[in-house]
Amino acid sequence: MNQRTQWQPISLEAEQSLLGCILMNNEAYARVSEIVTADDFYEAIHQKIFGIAAQMIDAGRLVSLITIRAFIDDHLLAGDMTVGRYLAHLAAEASTIINAVDFARVIREMADRRRVADIARQLFPAADTDAAQLAATAIEGLDTIITSSSSGTLPAVGMEQAMNRAIDGIAKAYQSDSKIIGIPTGLKDLDAKMGGLCAGDLIVLGGRPGMGKSALLTAWLRNAARKGYRCMVNSLEMSAEQLAERMISDTLFDFPSENVPYSNLRTGNFHEKLFQYIRDAAEMNQSLPITVEEQPYLTMSQIATRARRLKRRGGLDLLAIDHLDLIKPSGRYAGNKVYELGEITAACKALAKELAIPVVLLCQLSRDVEKREDKRPMLSDLRSSGSIEQDADAVIFLYRPSYYLQNNKPRENTPEYLKWIEDVQDANNRLVAIIAKQRMGPVGPVELFCDIASNAVRDMGER
Repeated sequence: MNQRTQWQPISLEAEQSLLGCILMNNEAYARVSEIVTADDFYEAIHQKIFGIAAQMIDAGRLVSLITIRAFIDDHLLAGDMTVGRYLAHLAAEASTIINAVDFARVIREMADRRRVADIARQLFPAADTDAAQLAATAIEGLDTIITSSSSGTLPAVGMEQAMNRAIDGIAKAYQSDSKIIGIPTGLKDLDAKMGGLCAGDLIVLGGRPGMGKSALLTAWLRNAARKGYRCMVNSLEMSAEQLAERMISDTLFDFPSENVPYSNLRTGNFHEKLFQYIRDAAEMNQSLPITVEEQPYLTMSQIATRARRLKRRGGLDLLAIDHLDLIKPSGRYAGNKVYELGEITAACKALAKELAIPVVLLCQLSRDVEKREDKRPMLSDLRSSGSIEQDADAVIFLYRPSYYLQNNKPRENTPEYLKWIEDVQDANNRLVAIIAKQRMGPVGPVELFCDIASNAVRDMGER
């Protein structure tokens, strides 16, 4: 056996008892395979035994003292002990299969404690070590422990339980007057098509710059928060102040006064008499349960850690991330953009499912949109579209026809110019939300009203 240092958290008894259970009854492996892996065992001989047993049982083969003996070398044991004698010892000391899960949990807990200790040792910096990078690496390591531990505690669900859950959800939806099963966006036409923003879903909101992604996200956050839903936005691009200015301008849009573009709020370009309205709008939003994380260039592990902390402390119903390209890659796939984005979107989906909340991820589209005559986005315009499209439960593209019309003004006093004037008037304040993918619902366009200067998005029927 390997020599053990006294401070390390180890339970050789649990390791030996679990392996004995598996050798005597292979069904024990099925009960613990979601809890422990070979890497969770401390002793090299135990890692080898469990690893070989897992391979054999997964292949449909019987594991016993005889069948496993040929795959393990005696050099893994110290002294005169042979593998055959040691396997016989494990079998003789084996407990019943009933205790297998308890042994597995002890082994996993000890392994996680050793991993935490390893991370702690790495935090002792050398003279030329960057403290921020050390902290980021530690956060990623700790987050991996948390994520893997939580995923390992989710039990399998039988069809009876699954059907009961489904009936409960359907009954709740039927009894709801609004027919909204998720968090309402506050936009009736969009909610009617999506049923709100549903728990566990990853919703990708994509578009080219200037299409209104931030405006629509702000509307969703404000409308959800006004209903009492607790929201968190990781604003990797805008500061909390800039987001607040957009929200004030959005609120002012419904006031019986002149509209104030959010850009004017920053420059102070407005009448003095409007300042009280601005203060009133700010006060209306002060108590909204929205938390803004404005730290730039976070990794998904860091975002997840903040979300979990907020969920534990005060609750969290909706997470928004603005935007995908500003999330820092973990370094696992350094230099491979496709794999980096895939890792991020997969982590977003996993976090939505873990916390049972909708996660809204803003995404810039590729420049291929600008090369086409028809500027309406499609799924192929997603950067690294394979992973984003695969992981998302819903993909919504935004398209403002007036944006492109304003940039393609024909020469005046021509037939083309007269037609252009008509098109501009028709497209004024139109925002098309194109549901390009929806795993549990219909796809298609939804017409919305948008005053992009005021950051205001409303139902088309309201204007």
